[in-house]
This record gives sequence, structure tokens and C-alpha cells, in this order.
Amino acid sequence: GAFLLAVSSVEVTFVFTAVALVWSALFALTLRPHDAGAREAPALSEPAGWLDEVREGVRVVREDRGLLLLVGLFGVQTVIAGAVSVFTVVVALDVLDAGNAWVGILDAAGGVGALLGVTIVTRLTDGGRLSNGVITGLLLWGLPLILIALVDTKAAAVAALLLIGVGDTAIDVSSYTLVQRLVPEELLGRVFGLVETVVVAGLAVGALVAPLVIELIGIEAALIAFACLPAVILVATRSLRHLDKRAVVDERPRTLLRGLPMFSVLPLPVLDGLAMAARPLEVADGATVVSQGDAGDRYYVVDEGEVDVVIDGAIVTRLAPGDGFGELALLRDAPRAASVVARGPVRMLTLDRDAFLHAVTSHAGATRAADAVMAGYRRPAMATA
Repeated sequence: GAFLLAVSSVEVTFVFTAVALVWSALFALTLRPHDAGAREAPALSEPAGWLDEVREGVRVVREDRGLLLLVGLFGVQTVIAGAVSVFTVVVALDVLDAGNAWVGILDAAGGVGALLGVTIVTRLTDGGRLSNGVITGLLLWGLPLILIALVDTKAAAVAALLLIGVGDTAIDVSSYTLVQRLVPEELLGRVFGLVETVVVAGLAVGALVAPLVIELIGIEAALIAFACLPAVILVATRSLRHLDKRAVVDERPRTLLRGLPMFSVLPLPVLDGLAMAARPLEVADGATVVSQGDAGDRYYVVDEGEVDVVIDGAIVTRLAPGDGFGELALLRDAPRAASVVARGPVRMLTLDRDAFLHAVTSHAGATRAADAVMAGYRRPAMATA
């Protein structure tokens, strides 16, 4: 965007952006639900229509003070974000007098900061303290605006946008993960629908109010005014800490799943969802877990004990804790290629077909890892279920 503004015109940049959006929309229109998943999905008690789904999402949030707090903080953050979209233009053109290209450069600085935030957020949320990411993220959305107000240089503006980008990643990852852990899976879509509504409304309010505030009190005072909005976090910190205790996820399923190549590349929220979807299974000594030729409906991970993989009556390999099996039948929609028999008491985790396929096929890294696993099946020594 900055490059186009520097070498062409605003009109050309708009056209380029419009073409990119239409191009993306054409691909989005081709998306269809997975047929098998649609046939096999359990019959849930769905509301009669979309308005009932909206009401149910609102009800869930209204009745949970923790969720209500999170949604409110989403609103505060996005109001600031909407204002920042205006401030970026005013700062580049009026405060710095740097020209059109610097609008794009400052936006790009925010994007770079968001990438840097990926590495930082893991440290912030270490030990399950997701509230750290929410608190830090919200503060970083506001406080850097003071730097722009007090130091009107290009370097200060770039540094401020970098910090805001870091804050954007921190609050997004932490807040969305908290919501996912607090809301029952069957209601998650409705609650996220409400969250996204608040996000879009916040962006609109911030973008509409910022020009009025700038007109009334000037750009420097407006920057400081919006920088003070994150102060609401001071009264919310204790409640956020309480949400950490509610949002604890059993580490064992997540550790087992992360140890498998196809799941190790998944982002934290996706891995959390997968861990919560896993179900324990205990198998007695000598029991058959899956039979060769049967239809595949689950993926299995060995937690305790060992299992033998048997093809045509011959044991071809033995799986130990941390090993998984069953992906071949699910990925290829084919019968089980082998039987799996317990050697002594065995404890496992299982993922149903839809949860497994959604996790693997929705993330490019997981898909490549799954392809590598499937390639291994072409070698007889690696043949498993």
C-alpha cells in the first residue's frame, strides 16, 4: 500500500485493494461444508432461526460476568483501534507532514509488530496466565499513543505502531483463547458471533468519534485521551485473574497432541480446542481397539501402555505412549488398513472424525505433516492403522 501510494495515486491504491478483495471473495464463495461431516454431525437442539441464535449468544454472555467483562474489553480495544486508523492518517499527513506513503508505512509497522507479538505472547501466557496477554495487549493499544503525542518524529511514530501491533496479537490470542475455554463448544459459534459484532461496532465507533475529538481538542490531546481508555484494565485485573482459574485446560491431552507432528504446528487456540474435544478411552489387555477392514471414525493417541499393529494376522509394529494411529482411514476415507490390539491395560485419547479432520485440514502446516505421515505408509515397515 505504501509503495503504491508513493509511485502512483490514491485511486490506483483503492483499485488494487478492491481487486484483491474481490479475488479473495471468489475463493471464499467456493467453500462448502465437508459432506461427511454434515451427514455425521450429531443432532443438536438448534434455535429456530438466526435471531434466536443471536439471543442465545447474548444470554450466555449476559449471564456470565467473566465473559461479559471480556466482551467489554474487546469493545474498548476496538474503539481504540478504530481511532488509531484515523490517527495514522492524521499523524502521517499533518503531524509529520510525511506524505501519503507514510500512511502505509505506519500501517505496515503495526503489521510487523503483530508478527513480533507471536513470539512474545507465548511468554506472556506461560503457565496458563492468559490474563497477562489481555492486560498487556490492552495497555499496548493505548500507551504508545502518548509517545506519538509527545514526540512528533517518524521514528517515534513507527515505534508506537510496532508496540500497538504487539499489543494487538497479545490481546487477540489471549482473549479469544479465554472465550474458547469458557464457553461450551455447542454455544461457541453464537458467542463468537456476538464478539465479532462488538469488534466491528467498536471499530466503527472509534473511527467516527476520533475525527470529532481531533476537531474539538486537537490531535495531541486526542491521542492522549484515547491512550487513557485502557485504564479500565485497572478495575478489571482481579476479575481477569479469576478467569485464568476457570480456563484451566488439562495439560496431559495437550502435551500428547503437541508431541505428534501433524498437531505440533497448530496455534494455541486450535490445539486447546482439540485437547478439549479429546475423550479418554481405557482398553483391557488383549482387547481389539480397531479391526482391519472396518470404517474409520476416530483417531487414537496412546497415553499409557502399548498396542500391537496387526496386518493379516502378523504384528508389523508396536506403538508406545505418545504414538498416534488411525489417521489413514480418516484422511483417505478408507477402511482400516490394520487391526490394533492392546498389550496389557491401555489408556488412550480419542478424537472423533470431524474434530480430527477440521484440525488437520484447516492449517497448512498440519496438512503437510499429515501428508508426510501418509507418505510413510508406503513403506511396509511403517504400515499402521
